[in-house]
Amino acid sequence: MTAPSSSCTDRPSRAGISSDSFSARKEQALVILLAQSLAEAQIGRADAQASQGLWNEVAELELDPDRIINLLYGGEDLSDRAALKERDQQWLSAQVRRAPRGWSLRTLHLGRPQPYLSGIGISTRAGSGAQLSTR
Repeated sequence: MTAPSSSCTDRPSRAGISSDSFSARKEQALVILLAQSLAEAQIGRADAQASQGLWNEVAELELDPDRIINLLYGGEDLSDRAALKERDQQWLSAQVRRAPRGWSLRTLHLGRPQPYLSGIGISTRAGSGAQLSTR
């Protein structure tokens, strides 16, 4: 016996939506929900405890807090999900255009010998951080 045809068995991969696209949409919905909840807690009720709990959730989910702040203070009506979605999409597009450099001052100097510092009395032993000696 075969199972009856249904929309679940007829559609390959959610009607052409890729797994990455689906995950991005879920994340965006979560970001919008968190922004709306934060607006209610912070601005609507001035509930510091609830607000802190929501910001902790943002951190635990490893979401960019600037993304949430962009929605909170972007000037859109926080009850208009379509406007929030469009604003978030613009923010995401702007982040993609800002390609990371692939380096920073921190990564340039980690684990590399720094002879110019030893000449002026600064110790750069691994794990100890720079220390000034009195010669």
